[in-house]
Amino acid sequence: MEGRKLSQGAVDGFWVLLVFGLLLFNPFDFGQNGSQINLAIYDIVLPLIFLVAVVQGQIVWPKRKAALLFFIPWLLVVFHSVLTAVLVERTDLSPLFAGALRQTAFFFDIGMLVLLFQSPERRQPSRGALIFLIFAVTTYALTMRYLEEQIPNWPTYETIYAAIITGLLLLFFFLRSSEEKPEGFFKIVALIAWALTALLLLFTKLFVLIGFLIATLFFVEEFRKFEGRRAGQFLRGMGLFAVLVTVFVVVLVEIDVGRYFIRTYGSFASEIARSLDIRLQLWSFAWQFALEAFPWGIGLNQFGGYVAEAASSKALHVASVHNTPLRLLMELGILGIGIFGVVVALVVYSGRGLGPYQRTMLYLYIFMPMLLHDALGLRIFHIGLAFCLAMALFPAGPAPKERRSP
Repeated sequence: MEGRKLSQGAVDGFWVLLVFGLLLFNPFDFGQNGSQINLAIYDIVLPLIFLVAVVQGQIVWPKRKAALLFFIPWLLVVFHSVLTAVLVERTDLSPLFAGALRQTAFFFDIGMLVLLFQSPERRQPSRGALIFLIFAVTTYALTMRYLEEQIPNWPTYETIYAAIITGLLLLFFFLRSSEEKPEGFFKIVALIAWALTALLLLFTKLFVLIGFLIATLFFVEEFRKFEGRRAGQFLRGMGLFAVLVTVFVVVLVEIDVGRYFIRTYGSFASEIARSLDIRLQLWSFAWQFALEAFPWGIGLNQFGGYVAEAASSKALHVASVHNTPLRLLMELGILGIGIFGVVVALVVYSGRGLGPYQRTMLYLYIFMPMLLHDALGLRIFHIGLAFCLAMALFPAGPAPKERRSP
């Protein structure tokens, strides 16, 4: 059965549903040690879109060996979690369930998204749709930051918002880079300036750095395309970029949207030092638990209970290790090493469909957060990784099914 050709409106609608589904989420507590899982509208929307695509014949199913790449890690994680629940006495079952759900969801999401992105047209949202999504997400994130200033105990999940903003900007660069001659360069400069301004005001230290680095790579690549008189246009664009970031920050601070900016950046050095100190202590405990529990591991999402018993500081009574490879090693032992190897292989392979600058952008965006966050739970990473995997696997779409002669 041959799937119907997707219209541009359907493609843009698909992206709007995915991105807005990422923004609308609610954290749920599991257990007594601070373990949480964020359930988003995206977790409902993505399976529904996938089911509709299957019914309409838009999915070409992979060969058995390719499917096993996603199914075997899922099966091993489930098997490990069941045995941990049965055999390890001190296991907290509610966080274990949440951790298993989150870990297996990574492979399910990537699998569904790669199959959806088989269709080249689904990988081509319009420029207008991407610009709209970047402005919508930044506005939403800055509004949440403003409400945090106005309403006591209002939560702002700035890391999630910053990851989405940076991921959308990255996709914009990937799609933009396919054009031979740059058009509307100054509009793109304004868009990048606005996105980086939002990251600055959210005070997401890591993603400010990542956003700056990938924007720099984009500008360096663009500079190589400018020759003669057009080099002057490029330099004017760089000047405009600096001016716009300054103006955007000043205006948002003046209207109180960026009031948090003044307070946090006034103590920037101490905030950096405090963040690193807490992480170093968490990593020290996690490494200790990893060694003690090797080769089996302590079980998914059990860190909160272990560190609550071992740490005297209340600041360390958190359920997150803030380091993806260390978390996998600690929780899953030798299986965690294998799982992380699969993740690295997927990321590296996904870069095959990109140019050298875009490949570097992707690696910075995926690998850097893994060193300072439990990054596999960020759904925007699933979308970005699956998008690039599909480009590497299906540059011109899936191979048509062979028809058997009667």
